[in-house]
Amino acid sequence: MTIEKAAVSPPVIRVDYHFHPNLWRFSGKRGNSKSAGKKAQRIWKKFDEEKLDVVICAEHAFKDPGKAYACMMDAKGESPTYLVPGVEALTKDGIDVIVFSSDPDYLYGIREIITPFETSLPDLLSFVKKDPNLYSIIPHPLSLARGTITRKYSHAMLRKCIREAGFVEKHNMSFLAFESAMDRFPRVRSALKTRIKKGKKTLETIAMTRKAPHNRIGKGVIFTTGSDAHHVGDIGPHAEIQCNALPINDEQKFALIVSHRTHRKPVIPKKMYKKKSSIFRSLIANGIIVLCEGGHKNVLRGKKIIREILVKTSKKIIHKKKAPGK
Repeated sequence: MTIEKAAVSPPVIRVDYHFHPNLWRFSGKRGNSKSAGKKAQRIWKKFDEEKLDVVICAEHAFKDPGKAYACMMDAKGESPTYLVPGVEALTKDGIDVIVFSSDPDYLYGIREIITPFETSLPDLLSFVKKDPNLYSIIPHPLSLARGTITRKYSHAMLRKCIREAGFVEKHNMSFLAFESAMDRFPRVRSALKTRIKKGKKTLETIAMTRKAPHNRIGKGVIFTTGSDAHHVGDIGPHAEIQCNALPINDEQKFALIVSHRTHRKPVIPKKMYKKKSSIFRSLIANGIIVLCEGGHKNVLRGKKIIREILVKTSKKIIHKKKAPGK
């Protein structure tokens, strides 16, 4: 009589490649440190509940990512989750690019990365590619988000940028609450498709945000999954990465998340958005943050344009004064 051995599943680590602490609505300079610390504690508790092994802290460049990371680490306590320092950089042309590293002091000290509207998209990707301590991800490649590459460039440009970065966010879960609402209220979904101009295309784009098709983003790069969570209730979606043995320290965890492993399974917790209250709470909270962040980016862009005009004007005045015969 032969006894068959039960198949043993290989160990996995759970990784969220795209997370925002969102400890303040605008910037750390205007943020409340006490309330930020309390939210950071709730975030760590949620990380533990979801059994996340690694989370990339990709706060927006215009919301003091270095300070947000430091505030998160101050509240870490005994949590086993490895929080990777990162930033969702904002290029000169308004495109989002996630940049991360294992060294927070190094990353948050690079002006070209942490300064909004400072560096062009090609220059930023080239800068990161040349530095062995930095890595970049093209986030939400086909999303409705204003910082999506395809909102301003062609799909050919998108694929070129993905090859340059080496990482692309194939699964962005930022619209999960909206899709859950559509599942609960199919009549609303039907009305969007049939009665609202471009409603059907909008729903298709939202679906491609959650799962970008291969023919749009190409192959041969690392596919990532990110919750893109800005609020505690949206934390949970992640990628499961198979490994030969579970990592025993943060250095080994970092090596796994940047390695070219083929099996990266996107996972959405079954309990997410099961209650109507959690769906509407997420929709309202994220609606508010979209307005706040959009307005803040517009203000920053306006200030930068004004500074550039003033600099050009002053240079012309100086040049005229130095000109001979004047």
